[in-house]
Amino acid sequence: MACELDPLLWRSWENLPEQLRTGTTAFDLAHGSAFFDWHAQDEAAQKRFDDQMNGASKGIGAVVVDKLAFARGTRIMDVGGGNGSFLAQILDRNAETTGTLFELPRGVEDHDPLFERMRSNGRATTQNGSFFEHVPGGADVYLFSRVFHDFDDEAAITILQNTSQSLSGKERLYLIDMMTSAAAADARGSSQDIFMMTQLGGRERTAEEFTELLAKAGFETFSITPTASPVSILEFRLAG
Repeated sequence: MACELDPLLWRSWENLPEQLRTGTTAFDLAHGSAFFDWHAQDEAAQKRFDDQMNGASKGIGAVVVDKLAFARGTRIMDVGGGNGSFLAQILDRNAETTGTLFELPRGVEDHDPLFERMRSNGRATTQNGSFFEHVPGGADVYLFSRVFHDFDDEAAITILQNTSQSLSGKERLYLIDMMTSAAAADARGSSQDIFMMTQLGGRERTAEEFTELLAKAGFETFSITPTASPVSILEFRLAG
């Protein structure tokens, strides 16, 4: 990814040996602040990150949305959905659905233009908050697009447990992420795995590892659908 060449991120690699010794994320060691905390205070860095994520969301979304069909009237929540570009594509593809973008508050709101159009016509809303504190209820469908690879297992389980506390049990949940192969790790997966580790303390996972992670948080995997993009779609629900 082009963003990997950004000096802000590249400096983290200098601290990889120290991360391996101490367990502290290389980005934190380089800058004295966690990745998202830094970006919340640096508008230029946040803009670069948003542009990169927006481009990836649109590229991946163009493939993924055709595999996510929802009935009219479905209420969709995109948890940690950035600037709303992926949610907007989902709403555009599924007529008469509505959506909520749940994301951290930002000093400067810069949503995707299609999302803003959806919001202006009443089909989309925003709700601010941290999924480490709670995840709002009231939706029929929950989307987690490229969220969990940002975090280690402990943090991911916290997000999932906070989500489960707001569910009635009938909701459908979708995890949209790269799923590496334990049998044949490719260069892309290996590169991404190390990148997520050094910048955010996260990791890429296999489908089996995602299933195990979900089970620890009280969920069960319903289906896994590969796509023509680097990501797969894992549908999951509350167990029992």
